[in-house]
Amino acid sequence: MFGVDPEAEAKSDLAGYLGISAGDIKSVSFNFGEWPQGSAGNPKPESTVDVLGSQIILEAQGKQYQYNATSMGEIVRQDEVSQGGFKPK
Repeated sequence: MFGVDPEAEAKSDLAGYLGISAGDIKSVSFNFGEWPQGSAGNPKPESTVDVLGSQIILEAQGKQYQYNATSMGEIVRQDEVSQGGFKPK
């Protein structure tokens, strides 16, 4: 479904954001599902149809971080952990 590994991409992004090694990041959950209107949880979606994607929860330095990914390769770090319209499959 994905051209890239969204979990690895999310870990890499979070490692850079926090200035730590990706090995210091724990994967809490990884779920496949659909994002409404291609939003990946963004308030301004670029599509009018639901798209396949995933929701990734990572943990580092005692805090959880959420990443939303679409099958089109978009990976977005969220400010807080929330469902955001995601429909797990």
